[in-house]
Amino acid sequence: MVRKAAISLPPLEGLERGKPKTRSCAFPGCAEPGEYKAPSSPDRLYEYQWFCLEHARAFNEGWNFFAGKTPGEIEAHIRSDTIGHRPTRTYSLPPGMEKIWRRRILRDFAIGGGEEPVFKAPRLPGDVKDALAVFGYAEFPGLEKLHARFRELVKKHHPDRHGGSAQAEENIKKINQAWRILKDYAA
Repeated sequence: MVRKAAISLPPLEGLERGKPKTRSCAFPGCAEPGEYKAPSSPDRLYEYQWFCLEHARAFNEGWNFFAGKTPGEIEAHIRSDTIGHRPTRTYSLPPGMEKIWRRRILRDFAIGGGEEPVFKAPRLPGDVKDALAVFGYAEFPGLEKLHARFRELVKKHHPDRHGGSAQAEENIKKINQAWRILKDYAA
C-alpha cells in the first residue's frame, strides 16, 4: 500500500477566520475598501494599487499606457508586441551553402535565367479542359476572368437574342454546364 505524503502549506497571509484581507483605497483621503486593482505604472504592470469603484473608474479614464513616449517608442512597442516581446534570431545558412541554395532557387524557379522552371502547373482533368475550351481558354485563368467570360458568352448566345432558336438554347446549356464544372474545380 502506498502512503500519501502529507503536504504542509504555509498559513495564508491576511486571512483571519476565512475572511479576506481588506485593503483601503489607494486614493489619498479615501476610506473606502480597495476592491479593484490597477497597475502602478506602465513600467510596472504587475505591481498593483487598489481602489474603490469610484476611484478605479477615475483611474481608468485617465490611464494612458503610452503617455510620455515618443512616436518612435510607440511604434517600437507595437512591433515588439507582434512577437510577444520575445527576442528573435535571424536564420543563416552554414558557410558555403548560400551560393548553392541561391543557384538552386534561381534554377528551380527560373529567376533571371532562360531555363524552364522545374515546378509546373498540375494537369487539368479532362472535363475541366473541355469546359475551358467552351470558354476559349487552354489554361485555367482564374475565377474572375472565367466569370467575366461566362457573362459575355451568355449575353452573346442567349436564346432571346436569337429568336428562341434551338441552337442558341443548346449553346446556353453547354455554357452553363461548363461554368458549373469550372466553379466546382476552382472551389
